[in-house]
Amino acid sequence: MRYTLRQLEIFVDAAGDCNFARAAERLGISQPAVSGHVRALERNLGSELFSRRRGSTAVLTPAGERLRQEAAAVLEQGARLGERAAAASRTVSLRVFAGPHIADHMLRPALPAFHRAHPEIVLNISSETAADAVAEMLRKKELDLAVFTAPASSLPPGSQVLAEIPCVIVASRRLVGDRELTPEEIGALPFVLPLEGAPGARWVERALSDLGVLPANVVARTQYLDVQQRMVEAGSAAALLFRDSFEASPARDELRRLSPDALGLQRAMATRPDDDRPELRAVADFVRDVIRSGPA
Repeated sequence: MRYTLRQLEIFVDAAGDCNFARAAERLGISQPAVSGHVRALERNLGSELFSRRRGSTAVLTPAGERLRQEAAAVLEQGARLGERAAAASRTVSLRVFAGPHIADHMLRPALPAFHRAHPEIVLNISSETAADAVAEMLRKKELDLAVFTAPASSLPPGSQVLAEIPCVIVASRRLVGDRELTPEEIGALPFVLPLEGAPGARWVERALSDLGVLPANVVARTQYLDVQQRMVEAGSAAALLFRDSFEASPARDELRRLSPDALGLQRAMATRPDDDRPELRAVADFVRDVIRSGPA
């Protein structure tokens, strides 16, 4: 059996009201063209699709009704394939930098909903870049968007501040008990700090100093905030953590806040200069909504 999708389209339209003249008008072709396509289908199928009686309206035969249902399903499937192919041809890939904490705990849970809403956008999210390098990477078009947490003084030009991020010194009750500690006693605790020279390390040291805490027993250094938090939860060290991370910790009842808020960190977003693509705007809106509504 040989037929074309065009023949099926014409047949299904004509089968809707069994009126070849109106079908021809709807399709923008001549009535003889409609009749010719239908006759070609009938020859290839070896069956009449319409019962035609002089002086009466044509009606579908049982073979015609079966073909109408099957052809409609074929055309619907073809339309879906065409839509997917068109969407694939419009796919836009965007390169995004997100700090590890933001990528893992904020963006990742929200990504399925974003991809359902924007199947044409592919996000390549990296957390390996140093936050202090993103301005240059955006300028060189090596990144399309960056979202990160940094001291206010080190934000790239043109950054949009999305949230203020207060930090607090946190330790496990197993390490410090329940009594009040002086800043000197807190400084004597085992501490986990960021790697020296890592983004934000200088700010952490300055923030601790502003709180009157000078760690004298640094037992570990790591740039990974989740590692710092796990060490605190395990009772092996104190650390300066995001306040919301401390409050959302599954071990919250076993932890103590040892200081007032340390301020000065901001969660910010930056995009490529002069890039006004709708896809980039959609990603920026997504990131902005997640940061402003989600946990830190």
